[in-house]
Amino acid sequence: MHIGIIIGVSNYQRASSLPGCITDAKAIKQLVDMSKKCNDLLYIVENTDSKNVKSKILVFPQFCGHIRKGS
Repeated sequence: MHIGIIIGVSNYQRASSLPGCITDAKAIKQLVDMSKKCNDLLYIVENTDSKNVKSKILVFPQFCGHIRKGS
């Protein structure tokens, strides 16, 4: 089983925004999807505050082996 985590963070509280990061995350997701080698994928590009991302990463392994893509 192969799992993946893709996180695209473009907005920061104490730094300038980096809009290209979400674009890059989308491109990587397309490559991963096309490869069909990843059984489970956690993809986060919205609500990327630290608390939300950490909570999604912590529960993700519990769902591996089930169909759960996107977020």
